[in-house]
Amino acid sequence: MPLFLIEAPGKVRRFAHLAREIGIRNAEIVATKGHLLGLPSSLWPVAIGSDLLDHAARQPRDLERINLIRSAARRHDIVYVATDPDQEGDVIAADIAAILEGHTDLRRLRLPALTANGLTVALAAAGPVNIASAVPGRARAVVDRIIGSVFSRPGRPAGRVWTALLGSWDQDLVPSAMTRVKALAADAGRHWIATLPGLHPDLPPEILTRLARATAFPARVAPASTGELLIDAAAALDRPVKDIMDDMQEAYEAGLLSYPRASGRLIGTAGRQQIAAIANRYALRYDPHRGESDEGAAGAHEAPHPVTDVPIASDLSSLPAMAATAAFVARRQMEAGQDLVDETPDLGALPPDLASLGWSRRTGWRRPRTGEQEAQLGAHLVRPDVRAVMLLLETGIGRPSTFATFADQVQIRGVIGANGRINERGLHMIESTPLTLRSPSWARFVEDSLASWVVPSALTLDQLPVKAANLTACVLNALPGDANDKIRSALAGTDGQRLQTSETAGNFLKFLQRGTARDEEDPAGPKLR
Repeated sequence: MPLFLIEAPGKVRRFAHLAREIGIRNAEIVATKGHLLGLPSSLWPVAIGSDLLDHAARQPRDLERINLIRSAARRHDIVYVATDPDQEGDVIAADIAAILEGHTDLRRLRLPALTANGLTVALAAAGPVNIASAVPGRARAVVDRIIGSVFSRPGRPAGRVWTALLGSWDQDLVPSAMTRVKALAADAGRHWIATLPGLHPDLPPEILTRLARATAFPARVAPASTGELLIDAAAALDRPVKDIMDDMQEAYEAGLLSYPRASGRLIGTAGRQQIAAIANRYALRYDPHRGESDEGAAGAHEAPHPVTDVPIASDLSSLPAMAATAAFVARRQMEAGQDLVDETPDLGALPPDLASLGWSRRTGWRRPRTGEQEAQLGAHLVRPDVRAVMLLLETGIGRPSTFATFADQVQIRGVIGANGRINERGLHMIESTPLTLRSPSWARFVEDSLASWVVPSALTLDQLPVKAANLTACVLNALPGDANDKIRSALAGTDGQRLQTSETAGNFLKFLQRGTARDEEDPAGPKLR
């Protein structure tokens, strides 16, 4: 009888049902409730020294939960660590390996979807917990803590992604406003649409001239990524980005969608076959072989997609919020397997000022579209939460797991004015931060460095904090001298004053104090230049 360790308590009942469905009886499922160990919740003191090691600062988040997991593990010969298939899940998995050190059979389980098939496939591929996979997540946590602690001020939060998002808000990297004009089609088909960035109140939202088709070209549509789905669904369902993300997570836990916080834009064979089954049910065209992906590049990083029979024909406005979002995801990903055509009209009947607007339409959809909001016509501002995700995608900063959080913070913190531009409050937040932090370049460099870090074939728990510190040093050293000087000064204040572990930590003290720079081949350890 195995033990399964998962993250969210809300998944326990479904996970137990799936285990029984594939023949695993009496499995025990315990939720970690997120991270078991972590850096202090307060940014001050920074608690990281100039050696950039985090082991002394990381504290148990819930000793009662940790003891529960250790007690459960003693009752089982096999323990499956089924935390989320992302970097945060890898950090939790490594912490579990440390907490359960000495357990003879600890296996990492990476589920792309909470379905019986997903669990079967994941069990077949389960292997030892790869401690090295936790290095990028540990390094990111230290980098973000240092930036937040050193450069934040009361009422003026700073952060690697947050500051770069505000700093690039008014650079017109993505439109802050849009103007959409509609024209009727001579063939009574889809309307022609002209979309212009910016506000153009002089243009009519609709013209009555009927335009005939002039050209047509095949269109290729790739599956949508998490960020693209958040943008499209928020507009189509007229709901906040954060609510859409919550719906996708709920649909994942209900076994309707694959893992929702994935960075990929590929869908593997099983996912495309499921979409084909849904399309067939509604007599819709869908070619599962169009845009076939490399299976090795899919897996846990596939674009979100339906993993079971999601109803898509209902009026979305009549469905509960989660069901409507799941149906929208299924509809959007279905487009990647359909024959779509981009068309342009004959503009001879239009005056020059209207003919120059760039009219087009996309046809070939074979899916129900009831219940979706027609794209807003006329001149209008792009909603701040939607524009935040557009900027994060455009600049390559943030992660799918944090897109909705930053979109929500833009609104909660009141940093965007009624004109869609950053307001005085937002400017006040970033005025004292280094220029480098206000540009997305360094934040993107951090993301790229963490994503491209080469995982060693083997890494011990003792080496983990040192490897993470080395990676942290690499990205911090890319900052200019003035920012680096402030960081170095702040970290020097921690040297010799390491955060002391509470006596209640008991026998976790050994783990928390584990690892020194001398464990590595470089006796000097990581250093800021």
